[in-house]
Amino acid sequence: MRGRPRVKLQMSTRLALYSALEFASDLTRHIAADEIPQRYGVSSHHLAKVLSELARAGVVECARGAERRPGAGASSPPRPARRRP
Repeated sequence: MRGRPRVKLQMSTRLALYSALEFASDLTRHIAADEIPQRYGVSSHHLAKVLSELARAGVVECARGAERRPGAGASSPPRPARRRP
């Protein structure tokens, strides 16, 4: 890219974007958190911290457990934005 500045993102920002892309690819499917690091070649421990922050912010919903059942792993059903009083 000649003449255009490149954007450098922190690893946690990239992980959040990778996660959002995965979750947005199929809103009906619950994605296990271990699928993302395998696909993008990133640290699963760092991803766990990022997903925890995204869940705390209400961006994604997380559930513990290795079982492949609805609700296991992380998912991102869209939630309506609410204004705080």
